[in-house]
Amino acid sequence: MIFQVNRAYDPKLDVRDLTELSQRIQQEPPGGKVWLLVAPRRGRKTWTLRGLERNLKGHRAKWIDIQGEDGLRKLPEKTPKRGYYFLLDEAHAILKNPMLGMQLVERCASLHDQGARVILAVTPAECQLLLDYGHSSGLVSEKAILGIAPLSAAEANHEASRLPAAQALLGSIPAAWKQSAFRLELLCHQIEQSPAASVHDLIRSALESCRGGSVNYLHHAFFEGLNDTQQQFIRQVARGESIDRSAAHLLFAAAILRFDDHKKRSFVADPILEAELAPLRIHHISDIHVGPKSAETVDAKDKGSIAVAADTGKVRDSYIQHLAQLQGEDRAPHLVVLSGDLTEYATEEQLSEARAWVDSIRPKLAEHPLLDPKQPLFLLVGGNHDVNWKLAMGGDPLARHRPFAQTFSDLPRPSLEEAPEKRKVATVYYPDFELEFLLLGSAELGGQVEDAQERHLLLLELATLADPKTEEDRKKALDLALQAARDDPGLVHEQDLRRAYGHGYRGKLRIAVLHHPVSALPTVTEIARYAGLLNAGAVKDLLLKHEFNLVLHGHTHSAWFGVEHWPGLHNDRQLHIASAPSLSSREVSENHGYNAIEILRDFDENAHRTYELRVRRVLRKGTHNWQDSQSMPTITVRGAD
Repeated sequence: MIFQVNRAYDPKLDVRDLTELSQRIQQEPPGGKVWLLVAPRRGRKTWTLRGLERNLKGHRAKWIDIQGEDGLRKLPEKTPKRGYYFLLDEAHAILKNPMLGMQLVERCASLHDQGARVILAVTPAECQLLLDYGHSSGLVSEKAILGIAPLSAAEANHEASRLPAAQALLGSIPAAWKQSAFRLELLCHQIEQSPAASVHDLIRSALESCRGGSVNYLHHAFFEGLNDTQQQFIRQVARGESIDRSAAHLLFAAAILRFDDHKKRSFVADPILEAELAPLRIHHISDIHVGPKSAETVDAKDKGSIAVAADTGKVRDSYIQHLAQLQGEDRAPHLVVLSGDLTEYATEEQLSEARAWVDSIRPKLAEHPLLDPKQPLFLLVGGNHDVNWKLAMGGDPLARHRPFAQTFSDLPRPSLEEAPEKRKVATVYYPDFELEFLLLGSAELGGQVEDAQERHLLLLELATLADPKTEEDRKKALDLALQAARDDPGLVHEQDLRRAYGHGYRGKLRIAVLHHPVSALPTVTEIARYAGLLNAGAVKDLLLKHEFNLVLHGHTHSAWFGVEHWPGLHNDRQLHIASAPSLSSREVSENHGYNAIEILRDFDENAHRTYELRVRRVLRKGTHNWQDSQSMPTITVRGAD
């Protein structure tokens, strides 16, 4: 095996140039009597100490493993000579015991006073204990903290050169993986095992190996190497929250966190912890209504030169600008869910414009280390306005859905253009988040004509009584009669429901998406026959039975959060409901907006997963001002064991 992260120190494989660090430790430790070399567990502290021992040469330095509570016995009480270097490693057990920890500090101070230099390799948690033990007496100081410099490009190239395939991929490997000898060794090992795999697949394999086994990085680096406060700092930074940098200074010293002076915020520099803790951000948008009823950013009655000068664009374009701003702030979504009514009448022109608008979102999306580029970034259901009513009159009831299906054929969606008996369950699964979406088509009967109903016959008869004078007037009267005879019901086909009932869902976190509401809203902006979902009870029964956590819908142009459960049924499970406001329809009674969803990942010492699903409403207030409004209660889900 060429690459092995748990390999004992081998000077032939040591690529680090420690000249600068060797020169630094020859100086008096400022403010204290011991140099503190701070790095995470698995951060190659041992290799650094052994490299220093080698650099100092001769009989001037000694690496000592003081592992275990009896480790102090291995540390001499006297130095062989002045200018001697004691390179101490594995002090974890000693430092956990306050009495032994103080004894270690005092022993190091005594050796320093005899003219020796003491360098103690510690994790951030161990360093904090040392500071607690020795700071007040002046024996240990923050000023004497040293970090391990990131690998240089030349050092990384040297390490990868052991395997031509690894060296060839070096330019494609993210920088953070190349700045740590441990991480680069880990990734090169994956290349050694699977030389034909993509960089994404190699990183994913590396992350999986960190969750247990012989590497078990998450346990060692996070839970053993950090105290509770330090762990929380990393969680906060991973979620984009601000922290007290001075309180977290040991994490910056250990290169676990970094501060970007340009963006004025902290980031997780460890790509393993970043991948495991970074949230997945999703935008739920609905009711775009490309067409004559698209809202403009400014209500300009004058469509002439004044409107041109005022640059009254569409609200949907204001959203694209909003995404660009979020992108600059590292807060852009990773996925987008569209819950229908992208167009007004599903004409060819409107569908083409809607598709171009959706495509304009793609460059604004953020990348997540756990999202495969091949996985869908857009999830889609059609709405009643995405049905071409003109095609509902012929003998083919599926024709009305085909223009929409052809326009968005490459995106996951319910296949209403196919016969109900031939459809498949529309689900999308993201395994690294244990997240599964169910996409339900509720516009099955959009634009349906009641040709067998007395109401239709009556309307046709009334049209003939209008006594049209011309053939054109007669045709117009009949068209209006047919229009009046149309229903626009929300309905999920029974066969689709039956297949969804029998589907084997894999995700622990389950989200359903459809266009029509599954429950009546307290404030309804649309009053019409069949404005809701005809078989809402059956749909909710499906979702409660299969433990869905959240259902997303649009249609009402109204923002609303709700929780529903049926006492005595389905173990009293709760179904959270989030209705999205219209993103850009002119027909709204409130602000335009969308729902922002965050899935926060966490893990315990055994790498068992928990997830928090947070939903908040974002409303447009002002031309280009999008503000957080209201939040739904957090949904917590335990991952698979």
